[in-house]
Amino acid sequence: MQLSDNTVKILDGKINLVKRNRSSKWYAHYIIGSEQRRLSTGESDLQKAKVKATDMYHRAKFRDEEGLPPVSKKFAAVAKLVKTKMQDAIDAGHGRRIYETYITAIDKYLVPYYGNHNIDRIDMKLIKGFEAFRLTVNKNKIMASTQKTYNAAMSHIFDEALQRGYMTQGQVPMLETNAVTGDRRPDFTLDEYHQLVSYMDSWITQGQGRGPSKDKVPLMRTLLRDYVIVLANTGMRPGEESNRLRWNQLRWITRDGKRLLYLAVTSKKGKGGKAKVREPIVKPAGIEALKRIHAAATDLKHLSFEQLTKQLSDQYVFRLADGTRTLNLGQTFDQLMIDSGLQVDPRTGQNRTLYSLRHTYATISVGDGVSYEFLQVQMGTSMAMLHLHYDHLSTQHAGVGIQLSHPLGTSSTSHTAPVVMGHATIDPNVLAIAATDFGKREVAVDKDGKLRLTETKGK
Repeated sequence: MQLSDNTVKILDGKINLVKRNRSSKWYAHYIIGSEQRRLSTGESDLQKAKVKATDMYHRAKFRDEEGLPPVSKKFAAVAKLVKTKMQDAIDAGHGRRIYETYITAIDKYLVPYYGNHNIDRIDMKLIKGFEAFRLTVNKNKIMASTQKTYNAAMSHIFDEALQRGYMTQGQVPMLETNAVTGDRRPDFTLDEYHQLVSYMDSWITQGQGRGPSKDKVPLMRTLLRDYVIVLANTGMRPGEESNRLRWNQLRWITRDGKRLLYLAVTSKKGKGGKAKVREPIVKPAGIEALKRIHAAATDLKHLSFEQLTKQLSDQYVFRLADGTRTLNLGQTFDQLMIDSGLQVDPRTGQNRTLYSLRHTYATISVGDGVSYEFLQVQMGTSMAMLHLHYDHLSTQHAGVGIQLSHPLGTSSTSHTAPVVMGHATIDPNVLAIAATDFGKREVAVDKDGKLRLTETKGK
């Protein structure tokens, strides 16, 4: 074959050095096995290009003989490819919400630590040093759920490297979780919750206050009963969010012919000093509790419950019947726990608090088939925190919760349209469960993907 004036043969003809039109760099053309390769030497000087090409050839020959991938890439370059794919999926509207968490983990921890290492040379010694590096960025001990997030992001990067031939399967290191396991938080089982609600009905009239505030005891206990029910039926944070809730933050929305009550809950301020707002759905038992609070409020007698939800009152929701606000419901709840014999959660050995009602909402919801994606929006929490505190549930329930896209046996051909909630697209079957009282746990799905729920146990 006639070689051009811009081609030089070296190493007994095994390598052709070629200078392309419009480029000052020399390219090395050679064959390894049955594969022809064309790579830039990055050199304009011929003598330097000869040295570089010869080194490239011998390295490639060695890698081929040792069964190694032909090209070695830096971890950071492969991670960038993975990030681009995830971001493209998010922008297109079909990316998983967890992708945002993976991208953050890649940018903040994985690339700074692994970035300059060749993807095919990451071994267990390097991996074991990651925790020490991570502690220089974040002083908190790595929790098991956080380590799972890192491992999942790493797995995406290794999969990308495998698909592109940057490493072999035998070079993929084992990713182990030696992190601290997150403590399970105290909550109530469904039966314990119903026991609590039943006890409160009689407990309201049992208390005998002392001193000038003795008449407040029945009022406090009455409000606490409905406060407990609202917290357990929304997943709302006690104190931080509940204390700010006003009647004009309630609104009705109709979905598939069913009226759902939403709360515009405000929580911690985000960037720019603006309060974060989300709209959790209230289960029917929670709606009835809100109606009782309204009926007891003497200064709201002139407004119906429907009028309250049309932004006609900016009064706080959780007030005593005489209109006064209280910030002592936590203390009253502590007394309720002692009196009811439910103070200690037997599964954790910890005392229950008002916050246990938020965990009760999450635990029972996951057991009923509600996805982690839905709970992330409903409860205003992160996917990492959901994994941390609720992965103790059974494999069946946790698996449904994490992977749920067509829950409870429904197929992708379901005729039920998805519902947009915040920035998330929620499966309507999950929405149906979330808007149903606890205890309706025997679920059947008909041929059209509609839910049929049975067995109601009250509040």
